[in-house]
Amino acid sequence: MYTTASQLLTRYGAESLAELGGQKLPDEVVPECLQALILQTSTSGFTAAEIADAQAALDAINAAIEDAQHFMDSYLGKHLTLPLDQAVIDASVIPRQAAIIVRHDLMVHGADEPTVDNYKNAVAWLRDVSKGTAAIGAEDAAQDGDVASGFRFQPGGETRDWSGF
Repeated sequence: MYTTASQLLTRYGAESLAELGGQKLPDEVVPECLQALILQTSTSGFTAAEIADAQAALDAINAAIEDAQHFMDSYLGKHLTLPLDQAVIDASVIPRQAAIIVRHDLMVHGADEPTVDNYKNAVAWLRDVSKGTAAIGAEDAAQDGDVASGFRFQPGGETRDWSGF
């Protein structure tokens, strides 16, 4: 998996995830209940309706995670052999990029400008990986030997005069 609900919880927090996952629901999702479901801890302090709403939010989050993985695979599979080893995924920027895509896709009422910008950057990165001009991280870099900060520099690429900086 490129990202999980638990990783999203760590990255964005229970309140944000409850809001994102519950946007299509008539009632607000109780963040602590959603967190309990994600972490598989006791939900005994919540009502049946709160648990049902949190489960619906978690289902929406998991669907967005699956959609993001398929979307990313459509790019990653052009340059890399799928499925990727989980250790390679974990050592790469893939979980971060997947989280950005999931967050964007969950924003059914319109994403804010920073989220849209992050999404566009993630898609641009995916395009570069599919072309072989960007790497996914340490494992990919180790194979090529010419990667700095996850990006491959190709001869004949754009040059800039940085002497004025």
